[in-house]
Amino acid sequence: MKNFPLLTAFLCAPCFIITLQAQSVTDEQAMRVFARDFMAAYNRQDATALQAMYTTDAVSIDANGKVTNGADSIAQLFADQFISKEATLLVRQIGLTWSDAQHAFVATGTYEGYGLTYVYDIPFRQTTAYRNTMIYENRQWKIARSVVTPLVKTIMYQETASPAKWKSALTDLLHGSGILSFEMGTSPDNPNTLYALLEWPSMEVAQVFFKDPNWHKALRQAGRNAKPLVVFLDDK
Repeated sequence: MKNFPLLTAFLCAPCFIITLQAQSVTDEQAMRVFARDFMAAYNRQDATALQAMYTTDAVSIDANGKVTNGADSIAQLFADQFISKEATLLVRQIGLTWSDAQHAFVATGTYEGYGLTYVYDIPFRQTTAYRNTMIYENRQWKIARSVVTPLVKTIMYQETASPAKWKSALTDLLHGSGILSFEMGTSPDNPNTLYALLEWPSMEVAQVFFKDPNWHKALRQAGRNAKPLVVFLDDK
């Protein structure tokens, strides 16, 4: 899978030093507007507009661990990308939390980039996870720090005679796990077999969850001792 460096520095917008420590509806709406504006600027290949959406000393870390410091350097990365490929960026903002450690809001979600290179028209597509620190500066939200990681998907399925109990148990287990998103459903072949598609911000976060024996024990009990099965999906 080709890496898409763009998905590196994005929604890491700012957060004014406010006394509020919980996001409001207004905060979430502002972050979503910022995300749409950023996506629009990228898709029209406007590196100058993107630069203005970062703090001067912004830090961007891409999915390969490469660190870029400063809004001007980050904007140059975008400019280089616009020269090498015709890309479209889709952003899905999933969560917004307050970080006491950073004294800032942190937006989480996914980036999906796809398109063609200008040389040989080679297609590319990549989805990554982002964790972006949001700072309010000079009357506007700006990106202060952006960390992008490879998105990890897993599917879990298990036969159970108590679907409602199983779904409730899994929902409780996933709370606070660091998961990005999940959806549950029923197998069309067996109404007693349930599945869950889980999206994680990194392999490390997923492994921490699955290495904890509590999830296995809880789902076995909810599934009346049926064994839950987990498959890591290869996103290529």
